[in-house]
Amino acid sequence: MENDTDLTGLDPGAAREYVLGYITALRITGKKRQRMEASLKTWEERIKQATEAGNTTLRDTARNEMQRIQDGLGRVAFEESELSAQVEVMKRHLKSMQHGPVVNADAEALLAQLQSITGEPDTLKSDLNRLGAEQRADEELEALKRRMAKGE
Repeated sequence: MENDTDLTGLDPGAAREYVLGYITALRITGKKRQRMEASLKTWEERIKQATEAGNTTLRDTARNEMQRIQDGLGRVAFEESELSAQVEVMKRHLKSMQHGPVVNADAEALLAQLQSITGEPDTLKSDLNRLGAEQRADEELEALKRRMAKGE
């Protein structure tokens, strides 16, 4: 039962749809149980009528049918109670999801994931700045050498 009620990994909209599916199944099962209970009453009345009429064959046939319905009713009632319990658990989970997500973020893992998607950070600008600085230093060195050569 616990695996069916686990809503982790679902966004609130998808979780709501999932829970609604279970609620729908619960209501359908409830209606089925009600129809079976009504049918059970009908067969009880038929047994009573067959007994009053003294028709043992008809009475036994009606009892067999009533027993078959009772067996099915037990299974449907059990299914309905299981669905009801599952829906209650999922409703609690859904309410907790609506109160806000719990964020457990590992910054390094997120950075690694982002870098795997986007690639390494762009170093072109820093490389250009470094080259520009080196070029200016070379130019200043050459200017200094020329001044020194003139002063000799």
